[in-house]
Amino acid sequence: MVFNYHYTLLIIFLLIPLTGLTAVADYLNDNDIQAPVSDPLLPNLSDNRYPRIIMSETQAMTNDVERYAKYHIIATTGGLLRKVSRLQALYPDVIYFRQLMAAEYLGYTDEKDNITCAQSHGIPFENTASATQNCKVYAGHWLYQAGSKLTRKLNTTSRTVYVGNAKRFKKNNYVVIYNAPAGSFKNAEHAKITSINITNNTLQLQRGYKSRKRSHNSGSVIAHHAVGQGGDPKNWAYNMSTQCPTDGNAKTYNQVMLDFIVSNKNRDRKGIAHNLNIRGFLFDSDFHFVATNKKIDANNDLVQDNGISNDGTNWWGSGMNAFYSSLKTTFPDMYLSGGHHKARAFQAVNGAQLEGWPVDSDFHSANPTYQYINSRLSTHSFYNHFISKGPAISHALSKTPSMTYPKDTNANSNAPIRFALGSSLLEDGYYGAQNSPAHPDTWYDEYAVDVKPGSINYGEAIPADADVDLIRSHRGWLGMPLSSKQRIAQQGFAPQDSLIPPGTFENGISGWSGQKLTVSQTTDAIDGTGALRASIPTSYSKNIASALIQGPSANLIKNNWYTLVFSAKSSKKRAVKVNVGGHEEFFYTTTSWRRFVISFEAIDTSEAISILLGREISTVSVDSVYLFEGNANVFRRTFENGMVIVNATPETRTIDLGGTYQHINGTLTAH
Repeated sequence: MVFNYHYTLLIIFLLIPLTGLTAVADYLNDNDIQAPVSDPLLPNLSDNRYPRIIMSETQAMTNDVERYAKYHIIATTGGLLRKVSRLQALYPDVIYFRQLMAAEYLGYTDEKDNITCAQSHGIPFENTASATQNCKVYAGHWLYQAGSKLTRKLNTTSRTVYVGNAKRFKKNNYVVIYNAPAGSFKNAEHAKITSINITNNTLQLQRGYKSRKRSHNSGSVIAHHAVGQGGDPKNWAYNMSTQCPTDGNAKTYNQVMLDFIVSNKNRDRKGIAHNLNIRGFLFDSDFHFVATNKKIDANNDLVQDNGISNDGTNWWGSGMNAFYSSLKTTFPDMYLSGGHHKARAFQAVNGAQLEGWPVDSDFHSANPTYQYINSRLSTHSFYNHFISKGPAISHALSKTPSMTYPKDTNANSNAPIRFALGSSLLEDGYYGAQNSPAHPDTWYDEYAVDVKPGSINYGEAIPADADVDLIRSHRGWLGMPLSSKQRIAQQGFAPQDSLIPPGTFENGISGWSGQKLTVSQTTDAIDGTGALRASIPTSYSKNIASALIQGPSANLIKNNWYTLVFSAKSSKKRAVKVNVGGHEEFFYTTTSWRRFVISFEAIDTSEAISILLGREISTVSVDSVYLFEGNANVFRRTFENGMVIVNATPETRTIDLGGTYQHINGTLTAH
C-alpha cells in the first residue's frame, strides 16, 4: 500500500507483516534506548497500553464525572478535587496527579469569586507578614527585579515616591518598598504603580496592597515584582532560588512550599479536604533558567543577575533541583512531573509535561509551525530515557485548536492535532489535548478503537459519547510498541553526499575551532577512533552564545531544506544550541553519547556550523557530523495492533508500507 501525505499522521491497522523498509545509517538513528531505573515504590503503570491518554491542565469537568474515567491519568488544580474524588469512588483505577504552581502565585484568579485564602494553585496570599503561613506571605519570599533606592523620605500618606532610577519600573505593575539594607525586607509594604515620570524619577503609587502603609526613609529599597508566565501583573513569582531569604520562622520559600504541599495536597481552593488517591504531582512554570527578559535579582542586591552568579552557579536551577529532591524524599511513592521541557531536576522527576506539543511557541495557533520539531522529539526522548528515577511519566500536551474542538478559532482542519498525537507516539509517554471550559472533554477517534479479532465493528472508533465502560474496554487499542521510532530511509544521506567534510575526526580536527574554549582530538568516540572535545569555557558568561565550537561552512540555498546530523556527550547533563544556516535549535546532552538530527530550512546562504556552549560549565565532545541536502523527518513506529507514520516535512511524501492496511473508521477527525 502506498500513501501520499505531508505534515500529518497516519494510524493504520497492520494486516500483513511489514516488509521492505530499509534501516537508516547509524548516524541518522537518533533513538535513545537507555531506560531509567524503576522505583518499586511507585505505582506500576506499565499495563497502560497505547495510546496513553492524559487529561492535563484540566479547567473544567462538566456534566457527569463518569465520562472522564476514560482517561488513564487526570491532572487538576485544587478547584476540581471534589469531582475527582467522586470519580475515583466510581473508578478507583483512575490515576490522579495534583497540579500545583510552585513558582508563581495564581490565587488572584479566585479573588473574583470572593474566596478567602484560595489555595487551588499553591500558597494563598491575603496579606504581608514576617513569616509565610496562614495566607500571609513574607515579602522576602517573592522574586523581584533589580530595584532602586528612595531618594527622599516617604510617609504613610504620600503617593509620590522619588527613586534613583524610574526606568526600572513599569506602569500598572507592583512593587515592594522596605527599609534599608537591601535584602532585609524590614517594614515591607506592596504597592501598585499608577504612573511614572522618567524625567523626575518619580512613581505615583496606589499603596497598601495586601499590606499596611508604612513610612520609609531616604535610602530605603523599592523593587519591581517579577511577573510569572502569562504576564498578569498580579501573577507574582516566588523566589525558588538558593538565594531566597529566610522568613521569621527561619524558612526559605521552598521549605514553606514543601510544608504547604504536605498539609494541603488533598484540599480544594476553599480549604476543604477530600478523600483522594493522589499518585503524583505535576508542576508548572518550573524553568531551570529564568528568562533574561524577566530581569530578576535573585539575591536582592539591586543588580540584575538572572538567577546566576558571576562565576556560573545557577542559583535558580539549583533551588528548583533542591525543591524537587526534597519533594521526592517526602513523597517517595509519588510520581513527580516537571511542567515544561526546560524544567530539568533530572535527579528527582519522573518526567515532564511537554507543553504546547509539538510546537515551541504560539501554542494556540490553528496553523502551527514546526521548525523546532527535532528539538521537541529529542527532548521528549531525553525525559523518557535519561532521568534518574523511573518509570518515566512524561506527557505531550497539545493546545492546538482543531476543526472538532476549535477553541474560539476558525480552525478548519484536524491535521495539526493528528500530527501532534502521531509525533507523540514516536516516543513513550502520555498524550493529551488541553481541557478548557469550552471543550472539557477533548476526545478523538484515535483514542479508542475496536480491534478485537472477529468483531463486526473491527476498525470502528468508539464514539466519545458512548458508554464509558465501552470506551475503557477499547482504549489503548494500539497495544504495546514493537519498535522504537524509525526514520524511513531516503536517498542522499550517504557519507559521500555530505555538503561538508564529514566530521569523523579520525585524522584530527582540521576545519574546526573553538571560541572562548579549547578544542582537541580525543579517542573517546561513538564511531571509529576519533572525536572532537571542547574544554570548559576559558571565561564565564551567562550567554549561551559566549562560548562555542565552530565547524566548516557550506554554501546553502535560501529556503531549501537540509539535514545536519551529529553526536555529542558532555561531562554533565546540560543544554546546547546548534546554529546552522541561520536556524537554531536546543538539545540536551548527557554523559553518554546521543545522536542528533536537525532538518531545517536555510535562512542564511553561507554560515559556519556552530554548537553554542556558554552559560553552563562542562566539557562537550562531538562526533559523526554530516550535512546533507534534504529533509530526513519521516518516521514510523509499529505497535501490536497498528502502525504510526508521521511525515514531519512540509512536502508530500510517498511511502511504500509493504503491505495492506485499514484506516480507522470514525467521525471526530479527518480520515
